[in-house]
Order: sequence, then C-alpha cells, then structure tokens
Amino acid sequence: MKRISLFIIVLILYAGCNSPLDIEPEEALTFKNFKTQKGMTSLILKAEEETLHAIHRNSRRLEIGAIPPEGNTIRQLPSNPSLDDIGKAISICNAVLKLLPNVEEVTEEWRNLQKGEMLYFKSLIYLIIAQTYGDYVLIKEEPYVGAIAKSSWVEIVDYAIECGEEAAMLLPHKREDKNWNYPPTHDNFFYGDKGMANAVLAHLYAWKAGCKWMAPPEFANYDEKECWKKCAEKCTDIIKSGFYELEKDAMSMKKCFLIQESSKENILVLPYIDLPNFGSTYVVFFRAQEWMAYPPANYISLAKKFNKAWVEDFYAGGDNRKYAFFDYKTSEQYIEPDRLLMHKFYTRGVGGSFTKYRLGGIYLLRAEARERTGDRKGAVEDMDTIRKRANASLYDPGEYGGDLRLAIFKEREKELWYEGHRLYDLMRHGIPYIREGIKVLDIMHSLSDQDFLDGCLFSVIPRYLFEKNTLLRQNRYWFKHLPRH
Repeated sequence: MKRISLFIIVLILYAGCNSPLDIEPEEALTFKNFKTQKGMTSLILKAEEETLHAIHRNSRRLEIGAIPPEGNTIRQLPSNPSLDDIGKAISICNAVLKLLPNVEEVTEEWRNLQKGEMLYFKSLIYLIIAQTYGDYVLIKEEPYVGAIAKSSWVEIVDYAIECGEEAAMLLPHKREDKNWNYPPTHDNFFYGDKGMANAVLAHLYAWKAGCKWMAPPEFANYDEKECWKKCAEKCTDIIKSGFYELEKDAMSMKKCFLIQESSKENILVLPYIDLPNFGSTYVVFFRAQEWMAYPPANYISLAKKFNKAWVEDFYAGGDNRKYAFFDYKTSEQYIEPDRLLMHKFYTRGVGGSFTKYRLGGIYLLRAEARERTGDRKGAVEDMDTIRKRANASLYDPGEYGGDLRLAIFKEREKELWYEGHRLYDLMRHGIPYIREGIKVLDIMHSLSDQDFLDGCLFSVIPRYLFEKNTLLRQNRYWFKHLPRH
C-alpha cells in the first residue's frame, strides 16, 4: 500500500493539473482510473512523451573537459538542466509496470506488449545516461523520490541490459498498433518493437565491452569478449529478422533521413515534433555536438564549408557517399554538406524525426564486435557489405597498416556521418583513439590519461540537482575542476 501511495503522489506531481491522467480523489489508492484500458493508455502515452523528453534533452554534448576561466561560475559551464526528465520518465514507466497487472478486461498479449514497451524505454534511457553522464542515479522499480546515491555506469548498463532482454522477448518484430490512441493529425509516433530493443541491446553490450578501460576496478571483473559476442548476436537477430533492408545505393540511403517512414533500413526513429500535451513546440538541439569536432577544424573553412580535396580523399575512388552527403554542384575549393541533411540534423529547426539506429550502422557494429572476438573474416564481410552499397573499394588487408579495427572505425565515420555516433565510437576504442580523434580541440593538450578515467568525456551534472538529492555527487573530473562557489 505504501508503494501504491508513493506512485500516486509522484504521478500527480509529474502529470500536473492539466495532464490527461485525471486522477480522481475517491478510491485513488486503488488507481480506479488506471484499471481500464483507456485510463492505462493515457498513462502509457505520458510515459512515451516523457521518455522522448529524457532522450532528446540528455543526448547533448558540449566541449570535452571544458575547464572554466578563473572566476567563472557553473552557470557559464556546459550543463544540462534536463536530468529531471530522467527521473520523471523512469518513474512513470515504473508506474505503468506497477499498475498493468490490475488493468481489467484486457488480453495478456496487450498487457505484455505494454510491459515490453516500458522496459524498452527504460533500457534506452539508461543507455543515453551511461553514454552522456557515466555514473548516475539508478532507479529500478520505484519512483525517483528522496536522496539516492549514484551508481556506477557498469551497474546502470547491466540493469539496462536486464530490461532490454526482457523487452526483446515480450515485444513483436513489428507493431501493428503503432498509431493507437493518437490524434489523426499526428504523423510521428514513438513506440517499441523487438528490432528497436535489440538495437539498444547491441549498443549496451558494445558500450560495456569497449568501455571496460574506464570501469571502476570493483566493477571491471567481467569478460568483455562475452559482451562483444552478445553484441554480435543482437546485431545478427536484427539482420536476419527479415524486417529490415539496406537501401540499394548511397543516394537512396538519404531516404533514411529525409523520409524515414518509407525506408526499410531504419530501425529506431525518434520524432522531434510536438506530441500531444507537450505544451510547446519541441526544439531540436544542435546534434553536431555529439559529432565532436569532426572533421578536424583545419579541413573546414570559416564559412563552415569543407575542403573539397579532403572530402574526395576521405570518400576515395568511386565512393558515392560524398555525393549523398555533400553538395557537388560547385567547382569551388570548398563545398557545403547537403543542405537538406544539414537542415535535418544540425539546425535548431522544428519538425521531422531523427534516425538513431539503422541497418547500415548495425552491420558495422557487428563488424566491430566480430573483429573484437577474432572473427576477422566475418568482420570484413560485414564492412564490405556497406562498402559495396556505396560503390567504395572493398577491404584491402594492407589498408591502415593492416589494422582491421581501425578500418572498421573509419568506415563507421564515413557511413554514419550525420548520426551522432562518433564520440561514442571513440570512447569504446579507448584513450589512444580519443586523443587522435579529437586532437584539434585545444583542451586535448592539457588532458591526462587520469582525466579521461575521471570522466572528462562526460557531461557535468548541474548544481541544482545536488540540492534536490543530497546524496548525489559530481563525477571526479568535474568535481576537481569546477569552481567551489
């Protein structure tokens, strides 16, 4: 009974008086409203909205290890005041999971579908948290109230994997009901299915395996190769499911970003536009912050155009991705990225959706996982599948000095140009890759290996959250370098 009462209080606080939840005072402790499918659907819709808030507002990246000038305060530092959305989203997902068994006159199939979706949402949120903040508060089955100490990112990833594995078992490959209970004018939907859950799981396993170098010693007693094997398995489940297909060539691949609903290559697409009851237009944050100083600044003009010679060297020979990603209608020395794609991803524009995971990226993630477990033949096959599609040269054992892992990393750079994976790829590969990959940043010259271990790659936790949660602590790097006033 105490747990039910706590969920009621949290839902009232999070939903607000103008929410669609309409909690009635009489018999509130039994959640009379949510014992019907209609009432529970309103709560599920709220969970979807808050999950979107949490994902978009906590996927940002500002300058790595940005030590403030003397005298500056925390308000002038990179911070993200949207961590409140994490607690809100997880708490509402937990409320749905708590109340689902009490919903009357619904099939077990419907109940399992909603349970799978909530678990999938939690696994996705915690993946974003692990990548963005590292250590943070881990909320499992309860609402986020009171003082809770941080957990290691390893614990967070382990719990996200637990949620994701159960979600993948419960969810169907494709949702026939994806537009249920939405206004007919609403064109973009957010939901969960097996392919999405497996894509998140693949990235969770890859993160745990590749980032073992920065795991606290007390949480580093796991076999990273087993994680890479699980990553490859999840990628294979997606590839062999029969529900996804690679676009036929580089130019057709642009459909993955511009008209996402028509592309069978897309796995997870996150809507940007207004959702019911958001209250205001949702603004897209500058996703190039995840791209993190790439391409290096000396290859770019002050007008944000790219040196054409560099682009042609990067996408060498017949690689048609240069025509898909850049505007080749000029003979000038500097060229612009494709304007439609730039408008889609790098402006604060409104509308549309963002393709987070697609089949091309999954092939290359499996290539990385296979290389890490000694399956060089399988890794080359996966990489060449993507190169063939782009009309690029197939793998030559002599390229990059025979370093297949580096070749796969570079292929992900080329293929996932607009999609915000590069910083996370660098982090999975460790300090040498990080130093080389972001060497153009001035701060890199003063960062030590210990700074990376202390968390300079993660975002700072805003100060105001420490007042709300007295057990919360800043990560080690920012604690050392932030001003104390």
